[in-house]
Amino acid sequence: MTDIFTPSQTGTLLATSVEQIIARNGCLPGRTSSQTTPQLWRDIAEAGLCGIELAPEHGGAGGAPEDIAPALTVLGNRLCTTPLVSALAAAGLIEALGSQQQKANWLGNIAQGTCLAVIAHEEQAARGHPHFVETRAEHSGAGWLLNGEKPVIADGGDADLFIVSARVTGEPSCRDGIALFLIPATTPGLHRRKHVLYDGCHAADLRLEGLHLPDDARLGPAGGAADGLEAALDQATALLTAEAVGVMDGLFSLTLDYVRTREQFGQPIGRFQVIQHRMADLHIELQQARSMACHAIAAARIEDAEQRRKAVSAAKYVISTAARTVGQGCVQMHGGIALTDEYAAGHYFKRLTRIERQLGTASYHLDRFAGLAA
Repeated sequence: MTDIFTPSQTGTLLATSVEQIIARNGCLPGRTSSQTTPQLWRDIAEAGLCGIELAPEHGGAGGAPEDIAPALTVLGNRLCTTPLVSALAAAGLIEALGSQQQKANWLGNIAQGTCLAVIAHEEQAARGHPHFVETRAEHSGAGWLLNGEKPVIADGGDADLFIVSARVTGEPSCRDGIALFLIPATTPGLHRRKHVLYDGCHAADLRLEGLHLPDDARLGPAGGAADGLEAALDQATALLTAEAVGVMDGLFSLTLDYVRTREQFGQPIGRFQVIQHRMADLHIELQQARSMACHAIAAARIEDAEQRRKAVSAAKYVISTAARTVGQGCVQMHGGIALTDEYAAGHYFKRLTRIERQLGTASYHLDRFAGLAA
């Protein structure tokens, strides 16, 4: 596989380490729900991936998105579905908004892989609106009382810590009035229903019912967490594009091998011009996705928030569109075999189908980009 980035030395080393980890754990494309084993996650953490972007004083390596992107591309190419993107976004949010005590309590464990933290923000009625929050947080004595629901939290099935958004003031769609809270999974009043998504990833539905928290559980300012939350979600989206390109590359390579070997009318079907034209179209989609993923990764941490949002939304729109085009095109090229559990193509397609909608659909990011450009 050709890397989509010009990686740093750290990025190259991490990508090589991930290749070795995958080989050691016997991960093969297909049956993705069984691939995120405890041993695989421990190996990923020991390689330094979970804390790569954290400062050294917090147990990390002080790296950049460009350092982790090649490793995510390898994971996507091998179809190893891990909670790494969720963990990196949550760790970055704690580092950006947390108090010194909160950083000391959580970041070291996150970097070591012994604590999986995820962001629980999206709600069913939001329909892609980034600031729509109905979950309420009210002052209660020296702390907070939370009530609400957070459905389909990615990687929430195995999470040890949730960063939950809740509204302290204003209407559900207001940008102001959002607060974040650090809630361990064992907190009384937090009810979690685990389930497995169609691409094999583990998710959870959360219900907060009379959940009491001390004041030091609040992450960042009360009512002013929107900017930090949006930056963390943009970072997660940028990292997801790197994984997505790896998935598309894996499915395209599998399809290319198939059309070179599958024979019909006495010759490989790849010799037919209509197949060659179709593969060329998919190759163009893949290359455009690579370029836009590079664009998003480079912009993931720039200080200009508007430029960051525009770059990430542009990339996610292209990635979501390409995921559907490449996924459907490769499945059609295979025919019925692509939909069997025993063959990897269907598992790649399921992952791309979820990535298409994960962290914002193509239409949402197109509207977001158009609004920022206007």
